[in-house]
Amino acid sequence: MKRKYSETVNLSVPGGLAGQIFAVGYGAWISKNLRLPVHINFYDVGSDISQFGVEALVLSQTAKDLGISYSQIMGNLNWASSASSPFTMWAEERAEHIRTWAHERANPRAWDRIRTVYRAISSKEWDAEGRPSRVKTGVITLETLQSVTSGEHLVGYPTDYRVIEEAWQSLSAMIQESQLPNFARDTGKEESLAIHWRLGDYVNNNTHGSIDWSAFENCLTKITGEETPIKIFTDSPALAKKLVGSSLSGRQVTYISRDIWSDLFEMTRSKTFIASNSGVSILAAIALRSDNSNSWTWLPDRWFVDARFNDEFARPEATFNGSSVYTVKFDSEV
Repeated sequence: MKRKYSETVNLSVPGGLAGQIFAVGYGAWISKNLRLPVHINFYDVGSDISQFGVEALVLSQTAKDLGISYSQIMGNLNWASSASSPFTMWAEERAEHIRTWAHERANPRAWDRIRTVYRAISSKEWDAEGRPSRVKTGVITLETLQSVTSGEHLVGYPTDYRVIEEAWQSLSAMIQESQLPNFARDTGKEESLAIHWRLGDYVNNNTHGSIDWSAFENCLTKITGEETPIKIFTDSPALAKKLVGSSLSGRQVTYISRDIWSDLFEMTRSKTFIASNSGVSILAAIALRSDNSNSWTWLPDRWFVDARFNDEFARPEATFNGSSVYTVKFDSEV
């Protein structure tokens, strides 16, 4: 029997490719656990900021079987949120940093496209039958999903990695069925070491913070095999080379900065992977831990430089329990 539109859970998300992959994972979790159809609204796509990169996933047979549908929306996502909520505090701080980052790079268009994500609008939205829909906003947590009922609308960031870990089997199947680089299979077979180093707008960021190179160096001293090739994946290769300096002198080092699908695939070829405080890192770590028990993954012991958010960060249990955890030193703490 065909399910009514009013049963559908709507999921509206902003963001780049990692966030889009997370949203598909959220859709799979809702369908599998709540047995409800899901419609994902991908906002701010098709621009220089957020290219749409998951169409092959949401058109896969697995996605169809799960009842996942989607829309691409060029405009910015707006949501209502209490002015005193931790999420709004984070959003305001994040918005200010992005504004500064875009201005420094003479790219005001970047700020114009992103800033309205952080503006609150009326909390009333309407369903297909003309009734006010139930809207939940903010960082969408596992606990939020567990309380969702038919017809609800979730608006915000799908960044609770516990959800992705629980939905990984379905998400991995979608990747397998697509023609995209399959970073989830045949992982960790290359005798190399991959480091994902998120820099970019995390540098001098009072919320996230970028991890200082010394923290990665400390990991490397605990990993034997100086002949092991090192691949450093980063969004800021010139800055990374400057910060690494001569510390890897004599080692075979490659700096890589390409599209995220390609980078994720190359990261998960390496048997050893050192993550940073990034969604891309967690995707690589979950893939390695789920596919290859012989791989060696290292995860940071802190995800945010701001203690308020770090204390609320919920670790994906299986991925962290199967990994080594290293001590983080952020750039602002050096």
